[in-house]
Amino acid sequence: MKNRLSFFRLFTPFIILFTILMVSGIVNVFASKNAYNPTIILADKLNEGQPKTKWEIIVKYEAADFISFIGNDRVLVGSVQSGSKLGVPRYGKIILYHTQTGKQIWSARRPNIRQGEYTLLTTQPVILLMGKNSKASTFQAYDPEKGKKKWSLKVSSPGKFVLSNSLNRMYSLAPVKAGKKEKVLQSVDLTTGKVLWKQTLSASLFSATLSDVLFMREDNLFVGSTQILRIDCNTGNIKWQKSVSALNVEDRQINYTSSGIMIYNSRESVLLNSKDGKILWSTSPRNGIIQFVTVIDAHVFRVVSGKKLSSGYFVQALHSKSGKMLWSVPVKKAIVSPLIMENNCLIFTTDSELIALRATGGKKLFCKPLSEQFISKSPSQLKVVKQPDTIQYRSGTVYVAREMAGIAAFAMPSGKKLWEQSIFNPGDSTYSADRLYGVMTRDLPHDFLGKNKPVSSGTASVYSSGTNAPNPFMRSAQQRYESVKQRNSSILRKSKLTKSERQATHRSNAMNARLMAANQRIDMAMGQMQAAGDLFSAVVGLQDAIKKAMEIVAVQGVISRKYLEMQNYMTLAHFSFQGKYFIWPFKDEGRGVTMVDLGSGKRFDLRFSPVILPIQIFGIDLAKFTLSPDGRSLVMVGIGMDSSKYKKQTKWKISLPKPSALAYDISTFDFQKKSMLQVKAEQKALDQKKQAELIAKQMAEYMEKTKIFTVAQIGDIDKMKEMLDSGMDVNTRHPNDACGPLIFAITGGQIKMVQFLIERGAYVNDKTKEGKSALFWAKLFGHKEIEKLLLAAGAK
Repeated sequence: MKNRLSFFRLFTPFIILFTILMVSGIVNVFASKNAYNPTIILADKLNEGQPKTKWEIIVKYEAADFISFIGNDRVLVGSVQSGSKLGVPRYGKIILYHTQTGKQIWSARRPNIRQGEYTLLTTQPVILLMGKNSKASTFQAYDPEKGKKKWSLKVSSPGKFVLSNSLNRMYSLAPVKAGKKEKVLQSVDLTTGKVLWKQTLSASLFSATLSDVLFMREDNLFVGSTQILRIDCNTGNIKWQKSVSALNVEDRQINYTSSGIMIYNSRESVLLNSKDGKILWSTSPRNGIIQFVTVIDAHVFRVVSGKKLSSGYFVQALHSKSGKMLWSVPVKKAIVSPLIMENNCLIFTTDSELIALRATGGKKLFCKPLSEQFISKSPSQLKVVKQPDTIQYRSGTVYVAREMAGIAAFAMPSGKKLWEQSIFNPGDSTYSADRLYGVMTRDLPHDFLGKNKPVSSGTASVYSSGTNAPNPFMRSAQQRYESVKQRNSSILRKSKLTKSERQATHRSNAMNARLMAANQRIDMAMGQMQAAGDLFSAVVGLQDAIKKAMEIVAVQGVISRKYLEMQNYMTLAHFSFQGKYFIWPFKDEGRGVTMVDLGSGKRFDLRFSPVILPIQIFGIDLAKFTLSPDGRSLVMVGIGMDSSKYKKQTKWKISLPKPSALAYDISTFDFQKKSMLQVKAEQKALDQKKQAELIAKQMAEYMEKTKIFTVAQIGDIDKMKEMLDSGMDVNTRHPNDACGPLIFAITGGQIKMVQFLIERGAYVNDKTKEGKSALFWAKLFGHKEIEKLLLAAGAK
């Protein structure tokens, strides 16, 4: 009896899942190891009314870690394969296709890296890839015309990198050897890979607990760790170095600004003169925590919060010459976006509002409420990976995009909402890095290794502590905005630049933004600037546990795939604005992508690949979609929707269609205020919500009815006395087992509870619906003392 009850309590979710799979026919797929024919049926069903592809080419890989156009006529794809045994992801070839025909132009191998990722930095003058994990950073340079490898470079991790505006050099700062504090700064020719100069920097300049910073302005490099150094980028000679107390705090940030070098941590902010390193000013808020400091067009702004979550925020302006506070505006809710400034307006979002302040004076220009959909998906409610809102200004319109919510457009300077589009299925958190982090750090260790789920682990303790600890994701987003703004401003100031020089500088900006994003994407997932591979170890614990688990299940494949997916989902917001569109992935019966026209606010929901269980379990979904520079083509990877083009393969011992590289012509998309797919998804979500509420209600009623039996089985005499004294019958019948609490107390081995229930009038000859008596259960479980109690009370 006890075993049977425990079984149902433990495996109810799995029984429900099995029922769903059986009803949908998926169980039969696994029984026959045939997913090919069911995929054809599903694809044909979902393909109705969907646009045809411009071209689709059968490929040998399941996903792409990058898709990048080289002009409008060529597209470069980085292939990722999921292993045929354990499903461990492996980086494959980079492949160049012709965008009009899909014909392969060339392919080139790249080294596989474990528990790490590749970033495509540029396609001119060479195709430059950076691969990074906990052990090393590797650079691979290829000829964009022929695909031939031109050079490669490997440096120890953790490394920092920056590129020159002229696109002819790269600078790297990395340990002399892995684990060493002494570091090497070097200049590398991007065309040849030749090291132009090296500078060894003393170990005393670095700390294991502090992140390193490397950035470049004009002809100078700046290195920041325990000190700030200014270095000539042509020779590697140190021009000056400066010690500042604000540097030696783990949560500190170092930014190069138009006013100087800004160093800040949660307690103080310091501005240095970039020419000589002298301190221009230092200031601290009277109370509270500095969330971040930013310099935009010579305006210095500081966001300060109270020490408790309920304390509210303050947006403050500081004098750029003295650090003196000019104005301070209280904000009730948490600020969840970077501060952006356009036309003397400082614009940002909170959990529930879009706010604009006058940059000079702090006057509130407007405060517009966000929709309930946006509020319910606020970044403040996320557990760990608190992705801030993406906020952009374009031609008099402010766009606010929120993960798992959607995008809304507001007119400036009035703040009037123009339109809003939700993501395809607001109830679906498939493409949330925060959800995946939770799966990796809590669910996987529990499900695969039998570990207890922690209340919080790793970085979770930083953000779930009930305090206003600075959010590194917010700081990162602010730094990216600030950096791009400064670089673009510097281009505009240089009136003598030729068109090609301006284009090269813009490409350099994009490359450095990718470098910054790659570093931050890996580092921030760890809370501090730690290497990406550490997360893998944190997820599964000790190496012995890993080995043991791998003997039973393919845990390595699961974790490796989810880790890679999480890293990619952290960048979705970075690539959500492409050309004149907002792009976001979705998943229901098929994988898809929502495109929103930023001008009209109209949308199109494209399903491009059916979702089948083997791919869900063993495959990998990196959600890469890339728009061509002319805005006419959209490219992605997946099993296509046109089943007439399928080719069968056997993988993971299951037959299924081969994936394809897919290209769509945007002109065939029917943009509408609401798509039929969206309407159906909303109705489905509403139905699911009602069903969930009904199930929750029924479950609550069931739990209330069975509470007395649970209390009996766990032996809580005080609670049982309270329930019986309130009028409950000591012989209440269980809705399923048709017996009273006494038998539950017996199966639980609760001697004192059995004695108490007998004293309160429990029927000692009670039986289950199968006719098994109380005495039978006592004997079955070997409870001798209980057996004596029952016999003494007249049990038969």
